[in-house]
Amino acid sequence: MTMRQATVGVGGPLVAVRAPDRAAEQTVLHGAALDIVYAVPDVDAAGPVLTTSVSRVRRRCPGLPVTALTVSPRRHEVP
Repeated sequence: MTMRQATVGVGGPLVAVRAPDRAAEQTVLHGAALDIVYAVPDVDAAGPVLTTSVSRVRRRCPGLPVTALTVSPRRHEVP
C-alpha cells in the first residue's frame, strides 16, 4: 500500500506560516504524511523558516511524518 502524501507551501506572511497548521490537521485526519515546501531563490535562507514550520507541526501533531523541502525556482529566458 502506498502512503498518502500532502504538500503545503510556507513563506513569510502570517497566513503562509499558519498554512502548515491546517494542512497538518487535515493530513492527520486522512492518515497521510506531510511535505512542507519553501520556494526561495536563496536556498540557504530557507532553513529558519522550514525549521520553525516543522517544529510547530511536530508540536501540534506528534507522530505525523513531516518532511521539509526547499525549492529554488528556475528562471526561464525567452529567446
